[in-house]
Amino acid sequence: SQHSEVAVKVLHTVGASAEFMREMNLLANLHHPNILQLYGVTRGSFSPGGNSPLQWMMVCEYMVNGSLHQLLHKNPSKVISWSTKLRILVEVAKGMSFLHSDLPAKTRIAHLDLKPDNVLLGSSPATIKVADFGVSRGGQRTAGSAAAQTGTYEYMGPEFYWGTGVGTAADVYSFGIMMWEVETRTLVMRGMLEAV
Repeated sequence: SQHSEVAVKVLHTVGASAEFMREMNLLANLHHPNILQLYGVTRGSFSPGGNSPLQWMMVCEYMVNGSLHQLLHKNPSKVISWSTKLRILVEVAKGMSFLHSDLPAKTRIAHLDLKPDNVLLGSSPATIKVADFGVSRGGQRTAGSAAAQTGTYEYMGPEFYWGTGVGTAADVYSFGIMMWEVETRTLVMRGMLEAV
């Protein structure tokens, strides 16, 4: 029999949060080489004897080399070749293109939290996966008020702050910020909040 390592994402609240359920439903229907694969969902207890409340868990493929953020910032003196940086960005772009263009118009997905922490690296150089779809939205655009509480501010496009609604263009902005971070290995807005 074949054994595979898996990653388990656990919801640490008693009820199923909207974010967790949204991510589960989106991943269940996404099949692309650059999108993290969901294997299944279950509920279980972590206490010996099963006395704790049941918790929701998503079982996904395990990405052995961690996140792009870890690669860029864990060991800043480690040289990352231009070809490796380019390969990673191209694979992320393929995954995002699938979400934005390859799905039928009404089911296209805006990730809304694209950042190096949500790009996972597998064992082979070509295994790059976009992950964490908890704040993602399907369809055309999400109203500004609903979108204002999503994402990570360093990677959020201006439309998040303007309240005009967000869509796939927000991911394009985030991808540009991520490209800059991959090249410079510098966190984009470091120190900017302290200055405000």
